[in-house]
Amino acid sequence: LVGSEMCIRDSGRPVHRLIGSANRRRIPVYTRVGEGRNLDEARRRARDMYDRGCKHQKWYFVHAPSDGEKGMRANIELVRVLREELGPEAVLMFDNHSMRYEIGGDWLVSLAKRMLPYDPFWLEEPTAPDDIEGYARVKGETGITVAGGEHHYTRWQIKPLLERKCLDWVQSDPDWCGGISEWLGICRMARKYPGVQVVPHSDHILTNCQCVASQPRSLCPMVEYNSGQTKNKLSFRTRIIAPKQEMLTMPQEPGLGPDIDLSKCRRL
Repeated sequence: LVGSEMCIRDSGRPVHRLIGSANRRRIPVYTRVGEGRNLDEARRRARDMYDRGCKHQKWYFVHAPSDGEKGMRANIELVRVLREELGPEAVLMFDNHSMRYEIGGDWLVSLAKRMLPYDPFWLEEPTAPDDIEGYARVKGETGITVAGGEHHYTRWQIKPLLERKCLDWVQSDPDWCGGISEWLGICRMARKYPGVQVVPHSDHILTNCQCVASQPRSLCPMVEYNSGQTKNKLSFRTRIIAPKQEMLTMPQEPGLGPDIDLSKCRRL
């Protein structure tokens, strides 16, 4: 990684100017908040973040079909509490990552239907990655906006979801899906499906923001930001990039962004 990044730096330009023509200087972000196990804590944290400018928040469900109706009610209570606390202007996303290893069936369809009155922005990874029928059911039977793709690899695993019209937001991760080139291929494919947009799952903010900045806002409108993860992953760089009022200013250094600070690295 270090060697390849140094080669890119030799071009003298940031990656987004090498791989696309959009040349966006600022990118909207949404914030990955975390799990909502304790409703009082979730309400307090959501309000605190909202008052500090985080209007777009993503929360994680922690219950799946194995938790039955009790788990279902707990998930819906999280949705209700957050919407009640933040009001209609907040953009609330919900990640069903607890379903990663479970098939949804009727439980999943019921979850989506019960969420709809609270105007969720999307339901993310509603069921296990290989459960294409589950994706199709939840989209077809509820109409809820569906996001997914971080655990689908290469364009060939994304294509069946697009063909079945059950994916609104493609979340292929440039670091996971096969690299930046494959991610660009996924973007080219997504353009063929009206209404579909791409917002990469956030594993590494430098790769993600460079990819998003290379594409038009109509296709890639925003990027995911996780403050704790970003601070850790950029801890050996010369600086940490962070949004202000939900806008991330693109790094203009050559390559992916802030350089590696060799004084912070040690030989293993």
